[in-house]
Amino acid sequence: MQETRQLAESMDIALPADGQTEDALTEDEGVPSEFLLKTYDSEQMQQAERYASGKPHNARDLLLAGVQDVTQMLASDQIKLNDMILLVLETLYSSMGFRFATACLRELQTSRYVARVSVGESYAERQRSFVFPMKSEQDVFHLAMSNNVDLMIADATVPKIQKLLPAWHHQLLPDTRSFTLRSLAWVSVGAAQRNLALASIDQH
Repeated sequence: MQETRQLAESMDIALPADGQTEDALTEDEGVPSEFLLKTYDSEQMQQAERYASGKPHNARDLLLAGVQDVTQMLASDQIKLNDMILLVLETLYSSMGFRFATACLRELQTSRYVARVSVGESYAERQRSFVFPMKSEQDVFHLAMSNNVDLMIADATVPKIQKLLPAWHHQLLPDTRSFTLRSLAWVSVGAAQRNLALASIDQH
């Protein structure tokens, strides 16, 4: 549940505290439990209207549905790390209207962060080139990883942000207009523990 709560908090979604029921949470916030969305019709939600940026009008419902799916997956005895990462990426990709989303894992043998799972436009081609060194540099990726913080860049075209984007990113995604970086210091599933960074690139 720790990973689920971290994901929810990074998206500003309230979850019940340990030992607190869902009804208690809604009572504290003044929202009757009857108004909670218990189940989700994913097909219907995916057909929702979108803003000019590509972000769905029902983005919050899509995010909540994704968190619910991740929670159910974590409770399964057959959970696989790649499946969980893919589900998180698909949630970010579909609910926020991004063109491309990827998860980078730390590769100790080569001292690099390497994209391992991706969704979106030209995902296979972009994944092959989405690689950056572990050695600290003055760019947005290392700032997020070294400080273990989430970054949301609404306008990537401003000069200050352009200077913080590494050369490989300029070459791979030259028309990036906005993006988000989410640094998850350690993701633990069973015996696996991996350093993980999530990157979602560009709303339309």
